[in-house]
Amino acid sequence: MASARAALAALKKLRAQWQAIADMSTKDMAGLGGSGGGGGGGGDKDKDPKAFVKELEIWYNWLQRIAVLEEKITMEEAKRSKF
Repeated sequence: MASARAALAALKKLRAQWQAIADMSTKDMAGLGGSGGGGGGGGDKDKDPKAFVKELEIWYNWLQRIAVLEEKITMEEAKRSKF
């Protein structure tokens, strides 16, 4: 099992990656949509604003979950260091 310090470092790395996405401008994000892969016939689906907003919501929720986990790990480390 990984140590709390290693888990916290991994969470911080993940959060930084998600935060970089969250901090992107709308123009930059819009430029990423549908910009790769072969022709799957996605059509207008790739440009659906509702789907785009849903993806942003998912990213935000992951950022929140990571922050909660970081806080829990930090508190557990603090408790363990008192012993």
